[in-house]
Amino acid sequence: MDSAMARNWSHTNLGQVAEWSSGTTPSKARHDYWNGDIPWVSPKDMKRFELHDTQDHISQRAVDAGAKLVPSDTVFVVVRGMILAHTFPVCIAQRAMSFNQDVKALAPRQGTNGRFLAHWLQGRADKLLRIVTEATHGTKRIELRDIQGTSLELPQLEEQQRIAEILDTLDEAIRKTEQIIAKLKQMKQGLLHDLLTHGIDDHGELRNAIRHPEQFKDTALGRIPIGWDLEKLVALVEEHQAGIYKDRSLYGSGDNIVGVADLFRHESIDGQMFRRVQLTDAERGKYSLRAGDLVYAESSLVLDGIAKTLAVTERGAGTGFAWHTRRLSLRKKRVDAQFLALALGMPTARRFVASRATQTAITGIPVAEYLQTPVSIPPFSVQHHIVTLVRAHDARTERECALADKLIVLKHGLMEDLLTGKVRVDKMANSAREKRQLGLPL
Repeated sequence: MDSAMARNWSHTNLGQVAEWSSGTTPSKARHDYWNGDIPWVSPKDMKRFELHDTQDHISQRAVDAGAKLVPSDTVFVVVRGMILAHTFPVCIAQRAMSFNQDVKALAPRQGTNGRFLAHWLQGRADKLLRIVTEATHGTKRIELRDIQGTSLELPQLEEQQRIAEILDTLDEAIRKTEQIIAKLKQMKQGLLHDLLTHGIDDHGELRNAIRHPEQFKDTALGRIPIGWDLEKLVALVEEHQAGIYKDRSLYGSGDNIVGVADLFRHESIDGQMFRRVQLTDAERGKYSLRAGDLVYAESSLVLDGIAKTLAVTERGAGTGFAWHTRRLSLRKKRVDAQFLALALGMPTARRFVASRATQTAITGIPVAEYLQTPVSIPPFSVQHHIVTLVRAHDARTERECALADKLIVLKHGLMEDLLTGKVRVDKMANSAREKRQLGLPL
């Protein structure tokens, strides 16, 4: 007996389970067609599974003139645009909306649950990208006959609803975790500002410049705590060295090496796997980072990337550093590398770097200019205390990021199991026991 029939699932295709509609763009010459209160969907809006609003809006006059309006719970997919080179956007409308010609709207027919359909499309994104073609002018597109002809096995409506609710539960858990991560990252900026401008007192509490102005002094960088020194970076650096150039053909295996792009993906050089390159023994001895060093971007394609600076931890020791980065060996009795990396990321330091940057084919800053960057340096004990507080905050963020990654992996696994019938849902997973069985968050 056919497995789908044994599960009481039916063979069908995407063209059969929904009514497909094409969108349009109202005339831009008609100002009365635009800036109304009706959301108008284009691919740039389709970044979330649930679509509540859009960047652009049209008026009722545009709808009366022929713009298609679809109800809540309509599923949108992108069928034209360069985004199809790597992503197949899917979302479900949470209110009545209109849409443009790069988007198709799928109104579920009787017997099809819209949220199940949206999850199914999302779960088959990689396979659907395989039918993407290229128009004569280079734009990516999916032919309507190809996507509508895509086959699927459809459970009974009740099971569709159960599957959709389980996947919705995971989506909600992922969304909430991402919100926590965003909030923690925002909080870190405030924490850094307070710690690096106000400092902490002997009791570990933030100093207050308003209540205790006598604890602060005026400097070229503004008011800083008494007991802190205003220094130029050059006074804190023993030596510096540019990174090694290696031909592209030598990358792929060998020693771990950090390049400019890697500096933007991490908070420190902490033993992460970057690129691999073949180094000789002599090169390895000369171009290996040591714990307590700094490494920074000497040049970048964008101004904001100039002098992005990370500290090297014990676990990061031995990592190589590539062309367009530079190592700074610090006077370790005067400054903690991780503290200095934080200070060099402050707005005052970034503004100084921007004022000294040079623009040619790429943007850069001469090392002599970067070494003139002014920073305020507290006593060593305060530096360590600040680093400890920031590390604790980062650790919490990392835990939430790890949870988000775990939930995403869990969702992908459940999508494969539930949407193909490998795992059957006999009843709603709403008890703690049932959620544990499915691996869902309690």
